[in-house]
Amino acid sequence: MATRDDPSKEKLYLDVPFPDKDQAKALGARWDRDARSWYVPNDLDVEPFARWLTLLPSDGDPVLPIAGLPQRCWKCGEDTVAVIACEDEGQLVFAHPEVLQVIASQLSESDLATFGAGPLRPRFSRTLGHSAWSNGCLACGALLGGFPLFEDFAHWQSTGVALPIVASARIPLYVLYDEADPED
Repeated sequence: MATRDDPSKEKLYLDVPFPDKDQAKALGARWDRDARSWYVPNDLDVEPFARWLTLLPSDGDPVLPIAGLPQRCWKCGEDTVAVIACEDEGQLVFAHPEVLQVIASQLSESDLATFGAGPLRPRFSRTLGHSAWSNGCLACGALLGGFPLFEDFAHWQSTGVALPIVASARIPLYVLYDEADPED
């Protein structure tokens, strides 16, 4: 049985596409209404849920600095920070949903909260029409949409002002640059 290091800490969220929801539910996954995401209850083996688990880096992947972008939540109006980019060889690369998934496998919600960021987890996006890994507001957990964040990131980059580095994590470069897995 595959278990978690400390199952009492936080929920293990899954990235379950809508067509798979009945299968995940039959295996024992539960729906978190507030997070709008499926998760594995603490007392269940995680193996049956492997296809919906987060991407995991290997020990050989580089540890990259992660930049945060200060935001005001569209829903509650509170200040929060979005995990926005990874720095590779001095260049910031926008953190698309798969990169957020890898970061979420290494930084807990409490780790993110220490620098003012909300939870990273799959959320349903009406714009995309499906769930994707995304940033959330620290105060209310609301989805911080990837398209508006990319526009803010591009604007910030054009100002020449450096974004604050808020953490670091192992990121496979094929994920960062949205390439095929070299192991496949």
